[in-house]
Amino acid sequence: MGIITAIAAITTTINRKFELRQQLITGPKRKRIVVASLGVVGLTLFLTSTKLAFQEGSLPLTIQLDEARLLEPNNVDTSQESSALQFLETNESRLSDYVQCSAAAGVESKQACLAIIDQMLNSDPANGRLWLEKAKVLAGESGLDEQAITALKKSYEYSGREGWVSIVRAKFALSVWSGLPEDMQETAAKNLIATITDDLTQMPKIVDLYAQNPLARAGITAVIAKAPVEMQQRFLYLLRSSLKT
Repeated sequence: MGIITAIAAITTTINRKFELRQQLITGPKRKRIVVASLGVVGLTLFLTSTKLAFQEGSLPLTIQLDEARLLEPNNVDTSQESSALQFLETNESRLSDYVQCSAAAGVESKQACLAIIDQMLNSDPANGRLWLEKAKVLAGESGLDEQAITALKKSYEYSGREGWVSIVRAKFALSVWSGLPEDMQETAAKNLIATITDDLTQMPKIVDLYAQNPLARAGITAVIAKAPVEMQQRFLYLLRSSLKT
């Protein structure tokens, strides 16, 4: 069975499980379940949202799979978290303003976000993460236009295979895959394959994205189809494992 056919077969199962779960939470009990869930997780989401805002950007909020169960014992990567915290501390003076404007709606808020990013880029023009944030804001404001693609290109140019930036950027690129020009798709695919080759603990993040974000599936399938056989097998194994919960 080819890799694309195998992924498609698993995807059918994922979609069926999602439909069944949706049916289970509908009906008279749904309102009580939602209210109770908000009470339990609301405070946790509020306390963690500030630091995660820069790390995850403006991607749609989804229910996250438990990545720990997909990783081999004693193979958990902590470099991404420490690097993210270091980035936040370095830009602490502007972080609060950025979080406020990124959480707000409207053109004025997005323009404020762009102004903050541009100010930081003036002092650090080779910062690939800042260029990624600019691409996200631009894409959120007017779609994936030429400016957003240019910013994304600069992110790839300046940060390359820097793991903690690369995986966040990959999640964004995969979510807007259909809007990327062919050369950018090729760049994104090569960069993601290289990132996972360097650090296999990043693979569950892509599996999670595939399971939870249908918009990213075409891009992920295209990337995995170009990956080495060992990486393809690992992806399929982890994707199948995600169905057991």
